[in-house]
Amino acid sequence: MNREIGPREKLLEDGKDSLSDEELLAILLRTGSKNCDVIQLSKNVLEEFGSLPKMFSAEVAELENIKGIGKAKALTIVAALEIAYRAYREIIKRDREKKMNNPVSVYKFCSDMILLKYEMVRAIYLNTKLEYLGYANISKGTLDGSLIHPREVFRNAILKNSSSLILVHNHPSGNPAPSKDDENITERMTNAGKVIGINLLDHIIIGKGNLYSFKACRIIKAN
Repeated sequence: MNREIGPREKLLEDGKDSLSDEELLAILLRTGSKNCDVIQLSKNVLEEFGSLPKMFSAEVAELENIKGIGKAKALTIVAALEIAYRAYREIIKRDREKKMNNPVSVYKFCSDMILLKYEMVRAIYLNTKLEYLGYANISKGTLDGSLIHPREVFRNAILKNSSSLILVHNHPSGNPAPSKDDENITERMTNAGKVIGINLLDHIIIGKGNLYSFKACRIIKAN
């Protein structure tokens, strides 16, 4: 096709796979700014974050700091990214392995945490056969032992009649090597579990393409 067409027309004529990242974003933005067309504005947004995955944790205020992005455009982008993130989580839950009996299966289940630019702590609850019973996000932000109390970790385990759990958190840097705080938290939760009668099966730190398992005491390539 010789004539130049806009991203909406391209989507209709050639399908969604034919669009570049900036063209898809341009459809959300709808219009450019006074001195910048919508495609260039989309490129500016992507360049600001570096890539689409890095945009998943974007806040409205961050987007509004980009010239040409007002509140309406920022809200549209954040809403679209949240829809994508929730859909991704549903796919993971639907396709999860029945048994989480190795660190890589846990990594796959928690792979959405790779996209986060802040630390999150998640507890995965299992029965006596190591079958999945559910999970809970325990905390969000900097990992600090004083902010993670055993009652928050083990409350859902008790409600779900779980016999064991796996503690998971991410390192936004991508390096899963444990810190001293990570070691202290693992020891604290292990001891609390012994008192309650619920086994801390493992504490896994999610990196980019790899993980650290306290049970295995080593970094493991995840994909």
